[in-house]
Amino acid sequence: MDQPLGVNTLSVSQRARNAPRFGYALIQYKGSAVNASTVDPKAAVISQPAWNDNKFTLDFQNNIKGLYTGFNAIPAVPSSAKVTRTFSMLVTQERMNAMASFQAQPSVDNLTVAVGPVGSKPQDFCDSDGNTKPLRCLFGRRTWNFPATPVLSKLYVDIGADDFTEE
Repeated sequence: MDQPLGVNTLSVSQRARNAPRFGYALIQYKGSAVNASTVDPKAAVISQPAWNDNKFTLDFQNNIKGLYTGFNAIPAVPSSAKVTRTFSMLVTQERMNAMASFQAQPSVDNLTVAVGPVGSKPQDFCDSDGNTKPLRCLFGRRTWNFPATPVLSKLYVDIGADDFTEE
């Protein structure tokens, strides 16, 4: 939706656990008179459903289905015969060695391969080994380590150490 020029707060809540985790992002529109550094995202009151609010989840899913009907509907998902390639998007949280960037066999083409065989499944990487293995979010069983010398990421995609904050 169109928003007036300014800084808007985006709030994300992970609802899969009874100890929800929250994340915030600030969206600063070009030409805004407000600077994002002056905005406290935690001050925004954005309601989030309870972690076990199944009715909200079902209503949300049904609202997405509604996007495909009516005069302003988005195009329908193509039939299987028209699909050239299917990607499996596996997102997991796993404990990893400090310098590791993937677990098992990374794959976006085969979900069975991505999940891995017995002994290499995501649930096999839950032990923190005395809190020495950090918990990481993996996409397709891969994670991204921010480089110690981020000069290339700053030069090529304009992402440097100063662009990240940790709370």
